[in-house]
Amino acid sequence: DLQRLEHTPAGAQFDAVFLDMMIPHHEAAIALAQEATTRASHRRLRSLAHAIVHNQQHEVEQMREWQRHD
Repeated sequence: DLQRLEHTPAGAQFDAVFLDMMIPHHEAAIALAQEATTRASHRRLRSLAHAIVHNQQHEVEQMREWQRHD
């Protein structure tokens, strides 16, 4: 997938491809982190997983907003 990005011209087209690639990447991270919030035994790992879910959900919402307005 990185080759796709490397061959995309700079500017609006690059932005669109970047967002198209990053949203599923973040969604996968959210799914993994959600599992860790309930299944991890280490308290700090569960705390990190909660932060990942919160932060990346916010980032996905922001990126989708950018897609709608650009």
